[in-house]
Amino acid sequence: MKLERLASTPTYPNTGIDAEWQASDQREWIVACGRCGHKQQLLFWEHVVLEKNDMGWPTEWNGKADGRAYVACEKCAAEIKHTGMGEWVARFPERDVAGFHPTKMMASHTALIDIVQSFRTTNETKRREATNQHLGEVFTPKGGRITDEVLDACVRPYAMGAVEGAGASMGVDVGSLLHVIIRARLNDKGERPLLFAGEIGRFYELGQLIKKYGVATCVIDAHPEKKKAVEFQNDHTPGTVWLCYYLDGKQSQMAAWDWKRGLVNADRTWSLDETMSRFYDGGNVFPAEVKNIATYYPQIKASIRVINEDASGNKISRYINNGADHFAHAENYCTIAAMRDVGWSR
Repeated sequence: MKLERLASTPTYPNTGIDAEWQASDQREWIVACGRCGHKQQLLFWEHVVLEKNDMGWPTEWNGKADGRAYVACEKCAAEIKHTGMGEWVARFPERDVAGFHPTKMMASHTALIDIVQSFRTTNETKRREATNQHLGEVFTPKGGRITDEVLDACVRPYAMGAVEGAGASMGVDVGSLLHVIIRARLNDKGERPLLFAGEIGRFYELGQLIKKYGVATCVIDAHPEKKKAVEFQNDHTPGTVWLCYYLDGKQSQMAAWDWKRGLVNADRTWSLDETMSRFYDGGNVFPAEVKNIATYYPQIKASIRVINEDASGNKISRYINNGADHFAHAENYCTIAAMRDVGWSR
């Protein structure tokens, strides 16, 4: 008997393994409630999470008061042993191809509270990973843009300026002007205070800022002034200045560091998702004086997350600009810079 087995993690609807699943008999794992005997599928959003907010965060779930999470029976609300015995039941038993939908809801090595916490993020890339890898389900991306209200919520009562021992990260977007963002390292409040935001005209001024603000890592746009960026990089201690190239969907991590060449390849959508999430979450904070920079708010808001279809009809998310977005990318390069382990040595 010749058999073919296909196993993979689903990504987007009707593509890859999901297309195979749609043509199968679609077997789901069914368990019985120990109290009432009712048989049911283990469903995360229905049987674990009780409420979620407008951004899709779980806000209430079974077991929250005890610092855990559990599956509740859809009939009697009793706690179900989700790792217990069960059976595979086909939704379409008449089909010839057998399809199985395993999830981490069935696994004893994954605590349900970890799955809940994985969805408590505004980073769409991380939400996609959680949906695909924890629940074994396809993910439908969404678009959106930062608003004034989100940015206003990031204002804190302090003044910008150099801070001793800040372990600062710098991001630089290169154009007719150099748009620069410098942020301190993560503090005990879970915030990264903005120390400097501005437009400068010359590369040597960047060097002055690195010295003044004690910048540990600077990530700079490798285009369009690559020659000047390389010269600037060579003027500093190796590992301080990194040239960044955007790559979309071509690597398995948000940022890949090439020490020998001083380069960092970053997934454009993934990294921008992370940067925008830091505004939504209130992690990227700044003083009210940043509003005196007339272009800061407009350029952060100019990067818009949209959904397109590729040649195969798959929905793919990406960022487009609705006007100049230099500060948005300077913030993004700063986010990438903060990801480097400054303890590296060569």
